[in-house]
Amino acid sequence: MKRLVATLLESDRRRYAAIEATKFGSGGISAVSSLYSLDAKTVR
Repeated sequence: MKRLVATLLESDRRRYAAIEATKFGSGGISAVSSLYSLDAKTVR
């Protein structure tokens, strides 16, 4: 997933991170934001 995210444009990267966070459910935002080095507000 990290290799895929690295190839995306910034706006697409944020959208992808938000989609992945919803798949995780509770705690997904913090998990995805730390995985992709994004701010939690950005993922939210």
